[in-house]
Amino acid sequence: MLLCRSYEIPSKRDHWNFGFETGRIARSLATGQGFSSPMPEPSGPTALLPLGYPLVLAGIFRVFGVYAAQSAVAAYLLNCLFSALTSIALYRLGERLFGREAGLVAAAWLALYPQSIWHAVNTVWDTTLMGLALVALMTWLYGLPPRPTTAQLARTGLLMGLVALINPAPLSFYPAVALILWKRLRDQGSRGYREIAILTGSCLLVCVPWMARNALQVGSFTPRTSAGLNFRLGNDDGAWLLGTGAGDMASYPSNSAQEGRLFHELGELGYDRYCARLAIEFVRNHPDRFAALTLMRIRDWWLGQSSEWSGNLKLGFQLSTLKRLSWLLPLPFFALGCIAAWRNHIPIGLLMAVLLLYPIPYYFTTVTERYHFPVEPFLLLVGGYGLTQVWGWLGRRWRLRAS
Repeated sequence: MLLCRSYEIPSKRDHWNFGFETGRIARSLATGQGFSSPMPEPSGPTALLPLGYPLVLAGIFRVFGVYAAQSAVAAYLLNCLFSALTSIALYRLGERLFGREAGLVAAAWLALYPQSIWHAVNTVWDTTLMGLALVALMTWLYGLPPRPTTAQLARTGLLMGLVALINPAPLSFYPAVALILWKRLRDQGSRGYREIAILTGSCLLVCVPWMARNALQVGSFTPRTSAGLNFRLGNDDGAWLLGTGAGDMASYPSNSAQEGRLFHELGELGYDRYCARLAIEFVRNHPDRFAALTLMRIRDWWLGQSSEWSGNLKLGFQLSTLKRLSWLLPLPFFALGCIAAWRNHIPIGLLMAVLLLYPIPYYFTTVTERYHFPVEPFLLLVGGYGLTQVWGWLGRRWRLRAS
């Protein structure tokens, strides 16, 4: 019933609300037009989104039909599968780092986590796939021996490259991965430069062909061509008046007829550069507003957003309070887990690198619920460890009183 109500046929603008840009690109791929046309109307080759999830959705469209009801069900079921696999991978990672009990608590918490359920049955985007990819990558990294072989380093780099093709946001913490690995190799008596070169080269081997395609087809050697657009959405007069980290979505090309015309007239790359110029001008003219907006985004990232947005779901109650509570609940246990890990000498440096470095690009652009979700399993993992520590402490107190 939930899946049926969340996919209405026909919907406005030819099913635009199902998958938005990723749905349009998937349609282009499924109908033989290549990786193109992310907006409601055809616009030619694109690099607005990375390669990964549109390919997955295009495969669903090819099998079940473009914007068919069966495709909607398949997409949501695949999200549910990604979510279930993420819980399994999180258990393996938790067992490796903190022990079986903490792994089970984290996996069960993620399975029942409102955001996890929400995105699985509501979001047609790379959100759940990205969550699975990051947990799988972290499980692989923590499974590497102190001195990895050449083959293990090459496979690690290839995996990092594949994750970046789903979404380039993890590139912000990849230098920390290389630094931690280099330090570990130095402790083992190796200089580490050759190993880091293998890791980096393997990652580039996956990413460079896609970036070369973007240079040839769109005109920019980049993983995606939306940096200027996203920078403007979070830093203009509209974003300031709204006073939220989500940015001024009213000026997005699919939501504004004027911006839509500019997108088609200037072309995707030209429009992105135009948006970058407007955002830079705003920052220069209003540095105080830019600083305030950045602080709002940092606040929204860590403390949650009071958003009533319900996506494709038809709900008869308000969501903002529930969202905020479910977002805040893991934080005190996460803090306790960090303290306990430090006291027990558990190496959580990679986890902290992801949690602290991954959101940096979003601090300067926009913050939304689905941007935050891929790193939430790590909050729950460390929070699950903190919860087991609290439970153990209470158990010891109870036994002392009983004796």
